[in-house]
Amino acid sequence: MTSLRTFSFSRGLGLAAFTLTLMFAACATDDPANNTNGSTANSSTANSSTANSSTANSSTTNNPTCFGTEEICGGACVNTMTDANHCGGCGQPCGVAASCVNGVCECGEGAFDCNGDSGTAGTDGCECVGTCIGPQCEVAECDVDVAFSCSADDSTVCNAGSCGTCAAGTTNCDGLGSTGCECNFPCASDGSCPACDYDTAGACNGDTSMWCSSGTCAACEDGKSNCDTLGTCECEGDCNGSMCDAMACTYEMENACNNDDSMWCSSISNNTCVSCSEGFFNCNNKLGCECDSAGCNGELCAGNCMSGLAEECP
Repeated sequence: MTSLRTFSFSRGLGLAAFTLTLMFAACATDDPANNTNGSTANSSTANSSTANSSTANSSTTNNPTCFGTEEICGGACVNTMTDANHCGGCGQPCGVAASCVNGVCECGEGAFDCNGDSGTAGTDGCECVGTCIGPQCEVAECDVDVAFSCSADDSTVCNAGSCGTCAAGTTNCDGLGSTGCECNFPCASDGSCPACDYDTAGACNGDTSMWCSSGTCAACEDGKSNCDTLGTCECEGDCNGSMCDAMACTYEMENACNNDDSMWCSSISNNTCVSCSEGFFNCNNKLGCECDSAGCNGELCAGNCMSGLAEECP
């Protein structure tokens, strides 16, 4: 009997201990402080809220602040009134040879938008340097603002995209079509337009008191005149038409007798121009009549130079 009671009592204590263990586990599960599932959910919700708040703040911070006529194009503020890549609005480029003025694309001087696509995506801008024929471009032969765009010859000129020739007696020394054939004399070696030409009669407006010195008109020395209005002041005193007046020329003076190779200045005849003896010529237009009947070859004798005038013979 004693052993049976002892077993029963022991068995009862074991069941009671097991029951208490289950009750403790249930209490632990119901404790909010120990609920790990709820903690994870709440933490996830909080983190999500924080992330959304961070994203909103980041979006607001990255937007630039624009002023006046500026717009946000490609994440940057641009003035669509003047920006040639965004003229009048984002993504509206003007293209080549064009600029944006008050939100409208305008072609530069001499350029044309024949196909009318300036200000649209993929534009070729003001693609024509010439003349528009409908939407097509007639290409110009030349450019009035480009020197010698027709040729290196100073007798040619560009006029409205077409090459032409200068009028007789004029030259295009700077080569530009915009200034035309601006020079009334042959161009100087440096490409400039001289004020006068030594070999052109009347180069200094026909003024007999002036002569052409290195492309520039200058006053004759006192007491001298340029009666033939060519390069030098060949006459002493006044003029008689295009000839030196009586007592006006000297034997040593060049061109003293108006470049007439049949004349010479004779001191015997009171320093006046007289005709050479028959069959003789004054080819260098100074001193005497040094060449024989073969005449002149420019300022040289075409035939023989007279031995008596050796100082004139080359």
